[in-house]
Amino acid sequence: MPAVTAAQLQEGISRMQGRTTRQTRTQEQEQEQEPEQSVFVTFIDGSEFEAKVRPSDFVRVLRSQVSERRGITDARVRLVFDNQVLDSHTTVQECGITDGASVNAMIMQPLFQGSQVYDKIAKGMSTSGLFDTESAVHDALEDSMHKKAQLNDAFAAAMRLRKRRDE
Repeated sequence: MPAVTAAQLQEGISRMQGRTTRQTRTQEQEQEQEPEQSVFVTFIDGSEFEAKVRPSDFVRVLRSQVSERRGITDARVRLVFDNQVLDSHTTVQECGITDGASVNAMIMQPLFQGSQVYDKIAKGMSTSGLFDTESAVHDALEDSMHKKAQLNDAFAAAMRLRKRRDE
């Protein structure tokens, strides 16, 4: 196999990036021409709101609208359509969601002391020998959950700002 020089490698990367940029522009132009459709999001308490999405939007766009509406992190939102939990990395069209469809939203509770998951994590931390008391384990978990929530909220806010700036 012949050796590839750094210049050849860089040229190939540049060509690929140019192609990717052209493809992205084409996809953006197609998306702009694509009409928005109304999706009705229903919560377990019976309340609902109308969200606007395009068929080529990823489900995470819809999740983001729900989390923004409720003032929570995206990670706590589960969307269900046609008896299936929707994957954030699939498009609205791939899920079979059409104009006027109704999607159910479930808001998941944050990890809290007393739940099975919390207790398993706390037990694992206790037996690790890194913490000398049970309260130290709970303090560490509480601090970790607080930091994770702050990071997730900051990321969601940055994405919303970016979206508004791009519009």
